[in-house]
Amino acid sequence: MSLDGRPTPNVQPQFVLADEISFAIIDGRNVLFNAANQTLVEVNGTAAYIWRSIEVGLGKENILSEMAGQGLAREIAESYFDAALVEWARVGFIKPPQSASCIIPDKALLCQDICVAGVAMRIRYASSLAPEIAPVFEHLEFKGTVPDVTIDAVDQNGRIDLLGDGQWQLSCSREELATILKGRLLDEVLERGTYELALHAAALVRNGRMLLVSGRPGAGKTTLTLALVDAGFGFAGDDLALLNSEGRVTGVPFAPAIKAGAWKLVATYRPDIREARVFRRPDRKRVRYPIPRGLVPAVPYPVGWLVLLDRRSGATAALTPVDSLSALRGMLQEAYTQERQLTTAGFKAMAHAINSAEYYRLTYSRLEDAVELLHQACG
Repeated sequence: MSLDGRPTPNVQPQFVLADEISFAIIDGRNVLFNAANQTLVEVNGTAAYIWRSIEVGLGKENILSEMAGQGLAREIAESYFDAALVEWARVGFIKPPQSASCIIPDKALLCQDICVAGVAMRIRYASSLAPEIAPVFEHLEFKGTVPDVTIDAVDQNGRIDLLGDGQWQLSCSREELATILKGRLLDEVLERGTYELALHAAALVRNGRMLLVSGRPGAGKTTLTLALVDAGFGFAGDDLALLNSEGRVTGVPFAPAIKAGAWKLVATYRPDIREARVFRRPDRKRVRYPIPRGLVPAVPYPVGWLVLLDRRSGATAALTPVDSLSALRGMLQEAYTQERQLTTAGFKAMAHAINSAEYYRLTYSRLEDAVELLHQACG
């Protein structure tokens, strides 16, 4: 962390409605239509009233006065109003005016320079936010590199605005900031990084080779990753790995998000999870971000093992070899490329990685059984 005395662009609390959003009442239901992505969003009566009031140009104070005149306590009306604006700003339904700018009233801004998969990023925090959020990214700090992008986190009386290179991007609540900021940083890595294919897989290192663990959401990648690190594997990432043109893989080592249902299990080998700050995802689920242990150098590694997870209640633990095409299909199911489609170069890189690896399907119910099987298979 460092101090930066330069002013940072900020946005005023006023918003304008996005041009592509329309409101309509359909069969008695309040609906917002997003022309940009062709989606319909149903809103309740209070949210509909707030939206239509903003549409006709009413300011916040007038809207709150009218809501109070309808019998709603002002503090409740204001909480509804603020929550609606935060959510609409987060999903892009409203945005600050393009001309909005001012100076953060802090005497100095707290800066954090990080590097992830070769992408250098600077995060500038309002001083009230840094103590809560900066520790989540502290293990990624890297000095002496000119940042490819600067992201500002600005506190607007409880609503947090994120700006990228001075331009407003989105808003969120304070308790969502760690999750939202992590997502924005990941977007920058995917946009600016050098790779052929981004694999949705946990990445661990053993004896100089990479173990990639892939599975559907909820399959247990993150808890298994932390348990493997406790068993001696190196941590390169719990969710994303970048494959280069030579078939080697670099992990994306953001702090893993541990949902509330897994805190007790994770605490058996990471007791510090109990003291980690609690944040919320936009879906309101609570998460904690334990700082990764066992970090390995952020360099490309040859792929040694590909493992497809199949966690089932009561299942007998087994590590079953699978054929190379099944492994390839499993890894490509949720892969991402900058071109939005798998190129010839990307396919060749994946094929090269597959040819140098062993591939398995891991069936398990108990975490300790899965760790033991992978510990044996990876030597």
